[in-house]
Amino acid sequence: MNMINQALCGPPRPPPETRLKKTEDRLEAHFANVTFESAIDTRCVEDEAAKRLGEVGTFLKIPAEEITVLGKIGEGTEKRVFEALWKGQRVAALEIFGPSMAWELHVQKRICEHAVLGTHPHVVRIYGATDDNRYILNEYAPLGSLTNYDGSPSVLSRRCPPYAHYPSAKLLAAAALQVAEAAAAFYDAGLLHRDLAARNVLAFAFDDRDVLVKLTDFGLVADRRLTVGGASTLLTAPYKYGWPEKHAMGTRWMAPEAMPDGDFAFDDKTEIYGLGVVLWELFSLGAVPYGDLRNDAIPAAKRSGAAPDVGELARTRGAATPAVRKVLAACVEQFAANRPTYAELAASLRRLRDSDGATARDMAAPDASWTPLSPRVAALDPAYALDPRALALAAAPLPVSDLAAFGVKRHVLAASGDAVFAVPLLSEAFCDDLVEELVAFHRSGRETSRANSNNRHSMRVVELGWAGFLEPLVAGFAAPLSDALYGAKKRTGKRNALKFAHAHTVHRVCEDHTRRSPLPGSNRGSKHTDQAALTLNVNIGGEWKGGGVKFFDDAGNSILVPHERGRALVHPGRLVHQGTKLTEGYRLNLVIWTNR
Repeated sequence: MNMINQALCGPPRPPPETRLKKTEDRLEAHFANVTFESAIDTRCVEDEAAKRLGEVGTFLKIPAEEITVLGKIGEGTEKRVFEALWKGQRVAALEIFGPSMAWELHVQKRICEHAVLGTHPHVVRIYGATDDNRYILNEYAPLGSLTNYDGSPSVLSRRCPPYAHYPSAKLLAAAALQVAEAAAAFYDAGLLHRDLAARNVLAFAFDDRDVLVKLTDFGLVADRRLTVGGASTLLTAPYKYGWPEKHAMGTRWMAPEAMPDGDFAFDDKTEIYGLGVVLWELFSLGAVPYGDLRNDAIPAAKRSGAAPDVGELARTRGAATPAVRKVLAACVEQFAANRPTYAELAASLRRLRDSDGATARDMAAPDASWTPLSPRVAALDPAYALDPRALALAAAPLPVSDLAAFGVKRHVLAASGDAVFAVPLLSEAFCDDLVEELVAFHRSGRETSRANSNNRHSMRVVELGWAGFLEPLVAGFAAPLSDALYGAKKRTGKRNALKFAHAHTVHRVCEDHTRRSPLPGSNRGSKHTDQAALTLNVNIGGEWKGGGVKFFDDAGNSILVPHERGRALVHPGRLVHQGTKLTEGYRLNLVIWTNR
């Protein structure tokens, strides 16, 4: 998979064993006197050679006789990379063989001539192709790749004693940020890189005084533009873009949903996963991701939630702080919806860089302590907070024969007979209060701890002081409602009564309406069960179309239950269910788990 593994070497080309020794000596010389006490200068380092060699924004046709090839410095599936001289400067000459040449020429020309990518400080500079189309010329990286797939000397493999001091979190986060900015620029340009890995990152400076890395290797770039009937649109959802024939697959770097034996679909979230693996490679000093697994075991391991081995992060001797590990874990989440956006990842990496790994949070944000704005949130006022029909049903004599008289809608799974009830529970005014609390908490810069594995944007609401109304809500009303809904003939005794266990929010936001939603969220979900005897999933606000909750039984049957504001979908926690996508807008829900 390694397309551009550049190492230091000079003409004339010596034998392989001599070249290897020279590479080791020069890398050692570069790092021998590096100290890690000064602050990183993260300004863009101008490439003067690039300015001299090629006109920015123009993919040149270069006479082949102007190129002097010095020797091979790397080889991939369908590519060889040579060190060459052009106009007195070192360049990397890429020789593409097989059916990929036409696509590579197209992609590199598009990148070169793109207004942003062509001059991006963290995308390798492209000059053009020789007039016989044998070579594509890129800028030459003096330090080579961050890692080499064949294990030969590289930037990261020389970052630990006896060759050099251990790198700081500041340095490694700065490098990761530059790669993330390059990947985001590709996405904004309508492209997906699809081969994000440390071996495809070239180093031009790499110490605590200065760091400059650039993304390279464009053989797997996918175009997000889809043209149908003359109309062109940019794809945002996962899409099967295809794969070059006979091209190797770097499953160690690929997201679970992008695996060739899975959906084999790519989008911005699969790119974020790749950036997470690059972050891991940086903080493990170039270890092999999932190094303890065979290639054929990796897809199943990833789909079961396996992440790169955090034990390897000890190689950087403390640089992989808890804050670094938190960012890494978010990027390689099993569920795509839980991974950060490009902007969120860049913000976290910037904070890691500026704090030398101490925090990924906004350092101006206050601590997480919070006092509810409204006393009605801090303590339950049933007459104000509850729908009158819920109050009446909770007090009704058992058994209740006509649930519809209390506004209850019953949905039944045919094979199992399990029922899901849509119950009017909270008043409009109280829903407004809850949304106001959530928005104020979010805008304050605070965060709660992670609510569960399915919802990265969710809030654990007991940390907002909501236990004061949730506990009496469950004990005084959810428990008698359960008796009425499930046909009890007498009230459940205190020993078996429902008790409050946990509550969190779910923020569903359609991709085209992220700016309208007062809270960040996602429009993706996965099948799951709840760790609850009985779940109450209450819609508390939003403006949306489509979506709902789909429930499944063991026979493969399903029912789709829509959400309505103030209504709780009441169901056994053991039922497999999945939130379906909105077609428009956003929706905010409060999910309450109860146990006996």
